[in-house]
Amino acid sequence: LSFSFNVIQGYSSTKPASCKPRPISVEIPRYKVDPSSAGFFLWPSCVEVDRCSGCCNTKTYKCIPSLTQFKSFQIAKLTYRYGRKELSVHTVTVQEHISCNCTELPRRHIMRPDVIRISPRKEPLSTKLCSSTCLLRH
Repeated sequence: LSFSFNVIQGYSSTKPASCKPRPISVEIPRYKVDPSSAGFFLWPSCVEVDRCSGCCNTKTYKCIPSLTQFKSFQIAKLTYRYGRKELSVHTVTVQEHISCNCTELPRRHIMRPDVIRISPRKEPLSTKLCSSTCLLRH
């Protein structure tokens, strides 16, 4: 589908946020460097990798990776022991998304915001939108 709009001065032209890999910042999991200790610093503590994001234009589809790989990073671990600095370098792998697809969600994961849940308390009853209950669609 192709649409044409006149762009109003001062506004950016609208581009769809399609499903594709985009760079994001990911924190290095400390357990990957040393699972037995918490007394150390990592540098860098975050790295940039591509991850799938974007819209699939319907709630029944989700942007998920169709191809992934592991990307290696050199991470410095700084430890203070008995007043002395100890520096070591570790290789850490982080998953990166190479390509993405809009994929249909299983029916049990489709959210039903039209379902109302009533509080079981003896306080005045309140209705809330169902934000965490998933129901099967028939």
